[in-house]
Amino acid sequence: MPWGLFLEKKVADPQLRQQRIEKIREWQRLNLKDMPASKVELNALVEKACDEVVGLYSRKVEEIRKYRRGELERVKAVSTGRQRKDGQAAATLKSKGEEKPKEKKQTIRAALYALFEKKGVDKVTVEEATKVALAVKPDSKFNKWHLYFHRKNYRREILDAEE
Repeated sequence: MPWGLFLEKKVADPQLRQQRIEKIREWQRLNLKDMPASKVELNALVEKACDEVVGLYSRKVEEIRKYRRGELERVKAVSTGRQRKDGQAAATLKSKGEEKPKEKKQTIRAALYALFEKKGVDKVTVEEATKVALAVKPDSKFNKWHLYFHRKNYRREILDAEE
């Protein structure tokens, strides 16, 4: 962003903005007249690079905002040669519409919700819920607190939605 636009956004008062513009131009007249042509070119390149960085930053901030609004999802990136220091591929964001249909694995949550539908949410015991959880995920450390959590969410999501 050129300094003029930056100043325009930062200083709302036109009189104060004009004073600052005059100070900047005076500084430029005093300091840039003796600058060799190579430094002027260098300054132009630096300003162009800064504008590119600000543009990229703005686009990435907008991606993050879309992600937070649910318009994008985070996915593991295919390696493009750039990797993090720990050797993992960097994550990236993509539009929700771009994803391919996947076969969904049954989750503990889905299995418990099916059990709640079948028996009734309050009639499911910890032992029954643990058995279902271990059938879906054998290394699960399911306990009564997990059952409490899933019951609470089931009531909130399913039963409250029906009312």
